[in-house]
Amino acid sequence: MQCLRLKPLLLILLVQLLTTSLVYAEENKKPRFSLDREAVQSRLNNVDRLINTSSGARRVSEGSEQAKALRGQAANHFQKAQLYYRSDNMELANEELQQATLIMFQAIRLVGTGEVGENKLKNDYQKKRSSLQALLEALQRVAVEKQTPSPETGKIIEQAEAADRLAAAGKIKEAQIQLDIAYETVKQEVEKLRSGDTLIRSLVFASNEEEYAYELDRNETHFMLVKLLLEDRDINAGTQSAVDEYLAEARRLRKLADKASEDGDFEEGIKKLEDSTKQIVRAIRRAGVYIPG
Repeated sequence: MQCLRLKPLLLILLVQLLTTSLVYAEENKKPRFSLDREAVQSRLNNVDRLINTSSGARRVSEGSEQAKALRGQAANHFQKAQLYYRSDNMELANEELQQATLIMFQAIRLVGTGEVGENKLKNDYQKKRSSLQALLEALQRVAVEKQTPSPETGKIIEQAEAADRLAAAGKIKEAQIQLDIAYETVKQEVEKLRSGDTLIRSLVFASNEEEYAYELDRNETHFMLVKLLLEDRDINAGTQSAVDEYLAEARRLRKLADKASEDGDFEEGIKKLEDSTKQIVRAIRRAGVYIPG
């Protein structure tokens, strides 16, 4: 009998323990913010920008009534946060700032990217599309130059055209994904075909002038690759400085090559062009992109 009386008590204790654990777990889900006065002031400034001056705030101000109402709620929480801050209650100030932030993000999601966001997506697409076209033309030119057609060229063109169709249909994000695939493929193909030195050395030129023209084209192609291969890379200041030094030397050598050719010394011009191209290859590799050469 005593055992039976203990079971309800154990059940009650178990429920209490489970409830306490759930509450504790829920509390630990909440983000923890610093109670330092300067830290809270920084959060106040950030949330103020989010609600009043950010690009998202501008879109909300031109959006639906529901979005505007949410922004109003966020502003109310922000005002309460300011009051708590002035009364030195940093904990409650943080809670109100968190509510203001969550509600404002809800309002921003409601209006979507808006016209500004759509225009940016379109501009980004056009920039990368132009880069893709330039790389594709380089691929085709190098393929003819080396008499080694790339089997991927047709696929790249199809991918680019598919991306253009998606963009024309207003599906700009899907178009960007398709374009990225084509862009990466054409970069890889250009790098493969520009393996340069072994095959170049096997070519026979009718004159030094003809070889100079060939090396000039090769040098210009590499200068183009600098922009196309490095434009999307996140390069730190030290690496960028090294890349700039290599490119400055490449341009200096190119000028010497131009001067030599003007004087009719094509042999010296060829040497300077080759040296210039080597500096460009070093610049590209220093930035973290391997190309043969």
